[in-house]
Amino acid sequence: MTYDEAMECSLYPTFENCCDAPDIIEHNGNYVCKNCGLVHGPVIKMNERRMFTAMDVETRKQNAPAPKIGTRTIIPRKKITDSKGGVLTVKKRLKYSKLSRINSSYSTTYERNLTIAAPKLKSFCAKLGIQSSVMEEALHYYSKSVKNKLTMGKSIECLVCACIYLAVRLRKLPRTLEEISTACGVSTKRIRRTYRMLLKNLQVPNMIPVSHDQYISKFAEELDIPVEIQRKAIKLIKSAKKDPDIRVLGKDPKGFAAAALYIVCKKMKKSKSQAVLSGVAHVSEVTLRYRIRNLKKEEN
Repeated sequence: MTYDEAMECSLYPTFENCCDAPDIIEHNGNYVCKNCGLVHGPVIKMNERRMFTAMDVETRKQNAPAPKIGTRTIIPRKKITDSKGGVLTVKKRLKYSKLSRINSSYSTTYERNLTIAAPKLKSFCAKLGIQSSVMEEALHYYSKSVKNKLTMGKSIECLVCACIYLAVRLRKLPRTLEEISTACGVSTKRIRRTYRMLLKNLQVPNMIPVSHDQYISKFAEELDIPVEIQRKAIKLIKSAKKDPDIRVLGKDPKGFAAAALYIVCKKMKKSKSQAVLSGVAHVSEVTLRYRIRNLKKEEN
């Protein structure tokens, strides 16, 4: 993708502080320049506009391929011509209509479920800017949950969001549960409950939590915090891990990452309010103040 193509698209941010010959790509849900390595911001893909007239439908009609569910023969309802283009007789038309009804009745609940879930999974991943490999892994775990009959009493949207969060956690991407909840319109409580159910019933490999460094880089990028402050915040977290009095391991890394940024920003006289940092990290201000108090013990 060239710089001019990116600027023409309204979904892309303005790349003002980039190099002389920018080459923008999508990497891990962010816009990154291949030449200088500058991260410009997260990928945000909005919903398509609604269609009100027949002309809108015709101009924006998409012939998207059906999701890959498996090998399956499809017999159309109205087969008017044969393979050579000849018109069929009335008797053969009735025969193909009957075969089509029988063929559609043999579709399993697994196939019908995936036919509905696959487009929703694709649209949710497009909103979040998640790459195709993560989307395929989420679809893999969704199909496993359908085969194990874990969909009973669960909505398709909730299960899709839980599978996306599971795939993101397995790939160690710094995506929070609140981001997925906001983009997909499903409450965090329902996603968390379904996610725990997937961990309990599916054979999921050992999951390594996202490091504090990744969250520090993510929050600093959203708040336009300089790289120097990020490095000092990472050093503060590393020194806190060595202190036995401060329990960093086993705690949510988002709170400690936001607290480290707050302390270093205040020292460098580029202070960010606790409300702003807690909003970006999706933690309460009480939790943030408690983490700040813990990290200040390390400084003293």
